[in-house]
Amino acid sequence: MRKILFLDIDGVLNISGKTYITAMHQEGLMERHLVQRFNYLVSHVKDIEIVISSSWRTNMDDLKDELEKSGFLYWDKVIGRTAVDFISSAQKRGLQIQRWIDENVVSIPGTFVSGVDAHIAILDDELFDLHKVFEQKDLFILDPSSGLDEKTVLEICYKFRE
Repeated sequence: MRKILFLDIDGVLNISGKTYITAMHQEGLMERHLVQRFNYLVSHVKDIEIVISSSWRTNMDDLKDELEKSGFLYWDKVIGRTAVDFISSAQKRGLQIQRWIDENVVSIPGTFVSGVDAHIAILDDELFDLHKVFEQKDLFILDPSSGLDEKTVLEICYKFRE
């Protein structure tokens, strides 16, 4: 079964607040310690696939550069992004992600049951409409002032365990 992680950037790998002003202290716009946590997550989930669901998805080359400047090691695990078009601009995040799943993940073969042959995790700092579209077990909503924490990394690793 596929393991797909939908990744937001703002509030997850870069944060704002009085204690973190990344761009003034290092090259790149991401918090290095948060990117290192994300590297740990990616390295500990066999066959993980990453889909960018962040507003950063509009320029994937710039996003790749910024992530790599901050120490991200696994760009090869990024398989795509949610749509950047007129329809997606009118949709909230949950519907954008659901549309990507509908277009890219095969339903359970040989059944009449609608379903997705994948485990998913959505990593974000805002709820948007995610709770209306996805089950709570698939949502990992972070505090935007601290970003990706160790507890969430371990929870996602556990969710995707084999």
